[in-house]
Amino acid sequence: MKKTLKQALGGLALAGCAAAQVASAGVLFIGTDNEEFTNTGFSTLVKATVNGANFVSQTNIPLAFDLNGLGDGPGFLYAGTPNSNTLRTIDYNGNVLSTVTAGFPNFCCNEELQFSGGKLYHAHWSDNIEEIDPLTGAVIATFAVPQVVGMALVGNQLWITNWANKQVGTWDPVTNIFSTVFTVPDLAGALAYDPDSSILWVGQAGGLVAPYSLTGTLLGAGFKPFGDISNTIDGLTFLGEGTQQPVPEPATMALLGLSLAGLAMARRRKGNPN
Repeated sequence: MKKTLKQALGGLALAGCAAAQVASAGVLFIGTDNEEFTNTGFSTLVKATVNGANFVSQTNIPLAFDLNGLGDGPGFLYAGTPNSNTLRTIDYNGNVLSTVTAGFPNFCCNEELQFSGGKLYHAHWSDNIEEIDPLTGAVIATFAVPQVVGMALVGNQLWITNWANKQVGTWDPVTNIFSTVFTVPDLAGALAYDPDSSILWVGQAGGLVAPYSLTGTLLGAGFKPFGDISNTIDGLTFLGEGTQQPVPEPATMALLGLSLAGLAMARRRKGNPN
C-alpha cells in the first residue's frame, strides 16, 4: 500500500512537472516580399498557429496591398510596403485601420517594424534603422545599422537580424551597438519572439521559418508558410510581442482606432466612481 501510494504521488509530481512544461499555443503573422506574388497581384498575410516550437496550422489571407515588413503593436499590426513609404496599421484579419505616408524612403526595401518603449522602429534595408512617429510616420532619428531585415522585442530588449551575415543579436538604440548572439544556416530575414515559450522565430532564405532558443539552439524543423520561395521571409511577428512593455504613449493609442465617443465614455467613467 505504501509503495502504491508513493508511486501514485510520484506519478502526480511527474504529471505536474509535465503540465508546467507544456508549451502554450500562439499565433505568428507572416508576410514576405511582393516579388513572390507578382503573378497574383498583391501579397498574402499568413496567420500560423504554433504550439511552442511546433507548427499546427495556418490560414492565408489575401491582401489588397503589397506587404513586406510586419510589427506587432498594442492591439493591431504594423504593415510595411516593400517599395513605398506607406505605413499601414491592420487588424489581425488583414483589414486596414489606418494609412499614412511615412517619412522613410519610398524605395527598396522597407522591412520590419517594432514598437518598443513607446517608440516605433523601422528597418530600411540595406543601410539603417529609423525611429519613426507611430502616428504620422515622420522620421525622428536615424541609426546607421546595415543589412537589417528582422526586428523583435524580447522583454525590453530589441533584437535584429543581419541579413547577409546570417546573424541574430541584440541592438541598443542608445549606443547604436549590434551584438551578435548566434548565426543561422541561411540568410537571416524576419524575426519574432514568443514570450510565453521564450522562442525566437527566424525567417530565412527559401521560405523557412525556424524556432530558436535565445542562445541559438534550433528547437525544431520549422515550416514554410509559402512553400519553397526564392527570397527570404521578410515579415514576421508574434501576437502579443509588442504589448510586453509599458502602456503606450497617447499618439500610439490613437492608432488603435479609438473613436471620440469611446474616449468620451472613458472620461465619463473616470469622473464617476460608480
